[in-house]
Amino acid sequence: SDIEKVSGDYVPSSECPQSGSYTNTWTVTDDCGNVSAVYTQVITIVDTTAPTWSTADNALDVTLECDDATGLAEAQALFPVAMDNCDMDVSDIEKVSGDYVPSSECPQSGSYTNTWTVTDDCGNVSAVYTQVITIVDTTAPVVECPSEDMQPIYFCNPEIGDDKLPIDIPETLPVIDNCDDDVEVIYSDSGITYDECVYSVTRTYTAEDDCGNMSSCSVEYTWSIDSYSNCETAFARYEGDDINAEGACFIPDFDRWGWTNQFVPREEAYIMPFYAGAAQCDYENKGTQVGTISILYWNDEITVTYNLETNTDGGFTTGYVLNEAHVYVGCDPYPENNGTPTVAPGQYNYNLGEYLDYVSNYTVGPISASGPVYVIVHGVACEIVCKCSNPTRDSFDTSGLDGQNCSSNFKETLDETISFVAYPIPFKDSVTLEYEFDYDTDVNFDVFDVKGTKIESISDTNYNKGKKSELTLNMARYNDQMYFVRLTTNRGSIVKKIITRK
Repeated sequence: SDIEKVSGDYVPSSECPQSGSYTNTWTVTDDCGNVSAVYTQVITIVDTTAPTWSTADNALDVTLECDDATGLAEAQALFPVAMDNCDMDVSDIEKVSGDYVPSSECPQSGSYTNTWTVTDDCGNVSAVYTQVITIVDTTAPVVECPSEDMQPIYFCNPEIGDDKLPIDIPETLPVIDNCDDDVEVIYSDSGITYDECVYSVTRTYTAEDDCGNMSSCSVEYTWSIDSYSNCETAFARYEGDDINAEGACFIPDFDRWGWTNQFVPREEAYIMPFYAGAAQCDYENKGTQVGTISILYWNDEITVTYNLETNTDGGFTTGYVLNEAHVYVGCDPYPENNGTPTVAPGQYNYNLGEYLDYVSNYTVGPISASGPVYVIVHGVACEIVCKCSNPTRDSFDTSGLDGQNCSSNFKETLDETISFVAYPIPFKDSVTLEYEFDYDTDVNFDVFDVKGTKIESISDTNYNKGKKSELTLNMARYNDQMYFVRLTTNRGSIVKKIITRK
């Protein structure tokens, strides 16, 4: 029993420290001191067990939106934890990062597959650990529609396409998507409606990304088209006052209707009704007053302003507008064409032409003028059906055009020692001239038209002082207009205006 054991130390293998051996020896000696041979025991330590994963399967799997770059970076940084039966520091982990694999449905959805293996010091390799990062696109695109407080989108006089819609209505709108850079936008339209000059259509824009996510928005578009009807020839007619006669009808001098009007300078503007469709000058029964004409004749300038009747309500204008305009200002009642009087508007000396952009107010002048002048104001007035636009022209530039000098030597003069009274004013066929002086004299009355031509004379060659006398002028054969009467005595002369109205 005198056995002696020699326990050997652990000797690691050269391949790995977890493999090796222990060598133990024994000898035994009998009572006589005889020693046995050495008995050897070899205990061999091996590591054949592969490391295992302490991170549960699928624990690193994540699902992310396609635009979640932060989440993707965090997911790619994850890794599993391994353990081993012998190797307490299992760190030889190898990762194989997989490329992005798009799905068959859309390129914005897909996955990354990453794998890991770990080897212990003895070369035992673990099973493969797999991480799947799933990328999805579940976010719908956003169509950038105008806000409700910006609708409806309105167009005035737009160009209309073959689809009977304004060509300015966009077929697409800007769209934003989290992942798809080329989102298709399609549209559909409601039926066109019309109410009180306003057309309307609702266009619905729908956007769909590659993954089938959809969104839509609707925009109301409205538009109006200027339209006019019942365009008629129109002329202005002055109703007369205590100085200026009422407008004289073109008939019977001409076949067409209209009026020529005579004015002398005054500080206050003259206002004339503007009649459309007044055939035969019958403005009371056939004509429609579509506005007024203002004539401002003062300080050697005359300005003609058209003012047509309009009313604006809710952004839309009703009433009348002017499409053509022609103005005559001259010393004679009518313009001339090659020396022949005419009332054709195209021959008027201030010819605004056609297509005035359907204006409601228009100014001609100032025109240089002096003396009694005749004015003919013509236009084509149209009734507004629908109107949304504003005219681009509102005046006619007369600079560079000839003025009208109708002055004569027969301006009205007043002298406190020489005077007479004419009545009635206006007169129809005859006018009475009443006079009284405190001296004996010959009395001569001469009548001139506005061009300075003497047309009548009458005299009292035996007047005695202090006597109230009168003479009567027969003016039945003369047209409506203003005349100048000059009274001459041996003390001097004066000139006064008289007016006839038939």
